[in-house]
Amino acid sequence: PAGKTIEDITYLALGDSFSSGEGELDAQYYLPETNSSNPENRCHVSIRSYPYLVAKELGVEADFHNVACSGARYDHYISDPQHDWPYDPDWVPGTRSQRSFVLEGRPNVVTISMIGNDIDFSKKIQRCLMPDSCFSLINERKTIAAEINSKFNDLVTLYYDIKRISNNAR
Repeated sequence: PAGKTIEDITYLALGDSFSSGEGELDAQYYLPETNSSNPENRCHVSIRSYPYLVAKELGVEADFHNVACSGARYDHYISDPQHDWPYDPDWVPGTRSQRSFVLEGRPNVVTISMIGNDIDFSKKIQRCLMPDSCFSLINERKTIAAEINSKFNDLVTLYYDIKRISNNAR
């Protein structure tokens, strides 16, 4: 927007495996606390995931956090994950609700990928890798469309909440 400088941007990435970078081929690029130092935290946040690339391109690495977590569902945005480790006051994904990071950081730019795990997207993709089994029947396709459409209100609520608590983040 007019009058906005790149230095004014604080960027927060939220979401699931698409934002975390799950599937990174070289585990050295996962943040240690999301891969090996805590065997229960498998958020798998890669420094080569798209949010890191965006932050680098915009030159805002100093004002950026990626708190996405592989496997995250809509409920992980709203409520704290059910883990045995204590609440983490730092920016470690998977240790508290993603919403709490928005409240704390009040970012003005947010990227998010969410709901894929809520509809078992990975299982649907895996099925399509099998010969002659990629939802070829119209009733199967209608069922998937209805499942996706049923999450519309959750997404609207999610986006509205992020905008409201972050002072109208883009």
